[in-house]
Amino acid sequence: YIGDGAKTGIKECQYQFRQRRWNCSTVDNTSVFGRVMHIGSRETAFTYAISAAGVVNAISRACREGELSTCGCSRAVRPRELPRDWLWG
Repeated sequence: YIGDGAKTGIKECQYQFRQRRWNCSTVDNTSVFGRVMHIGSRETAFTYAISAAGVVNAISRACREGELSTCGCSRAVRPRELPRDWLWG
């Protein structure tokens, strides 16, 4: 699931930067995105964030679908004191 989520993050990064000089292209070295990840920039921050989001999405989806034997998805009833505008479940 982590690998799938990372791939999703890469694809989304490439989509978001498709019209830019650096378009999240991947290279064969220790960092999937190359040297750009060593630069403190908005692009670097976005790349880390979108990659993490892809992984979290893949794991939470697998949890929700019951594909993971141990996960933190709660089956508890919605607490009464929880404000109505908070999503539960």
